[in-house]
Amino acid sequence: MKMLPRLHAQEQLSAIETVGLGSGSYEAHDSRAMLERLRQAANEGQEGRRVRKADHAQLAAMGIGVKVAASPEAQNDV
Repeated sequence: MKMLPRLHAQEQLSAIETVGLGSGSYEAHDSRAMLERLRQAANEGQEGRRVRKADHAQLAAMGIGVKVAASPEAQNDV
């Protein structure tokens, strides 16, 4: 039962840090260090992972319509 109070405390500290970062209460170097730690934690395990672009069929499956139009350069060549 000790885990819930610990998680609650961590969440509270995170909220306090968020407000401090957003309001500019921290020194610039402290803010940069905190943000870098958050970025590292958010991206942990993602190193070297390549993101593949969605094709037209995948976008359509998500309900996103796609129109393909010729570029202005291609229209000038005609």
